[in-house]
Amino acid sequence: MCALATRRRTAPPPAASGGVPRHRPLRHQQRRPFEPLAERVWELRGTVATFDAWYVALAERLDLELATLDAGLMRAAGPGCRFHTAPFADAPGRG
Repeated sequence: MCALATRRRTAPPPAASGGVPRHRPLRHQQRRPFEPLAERVWELRGTVATFDAWYVALAERLDLELATLDAGLMRAAGPGCRFHTAPFADAPGRG
């Protein structure tokens, strides 16, 4: 099974010190069967790490943004999902 955490659909909380928004609390987790994602994970094997491929495949399947600070993952040719990241994630020395 692959777990997906979902968040409440409320207004974002006030920004933490430094202007970076705090994460909203998790409401619950949904378990998803891995079988429907396995073929897509296999297709991504040459472009991203296996553990990243599971998250990418799940984000693609659910049409969600994938939150990451991994600039290499965001630049990879295989993923078809959108990415959500911090503005400094593509700074030199990251990813």
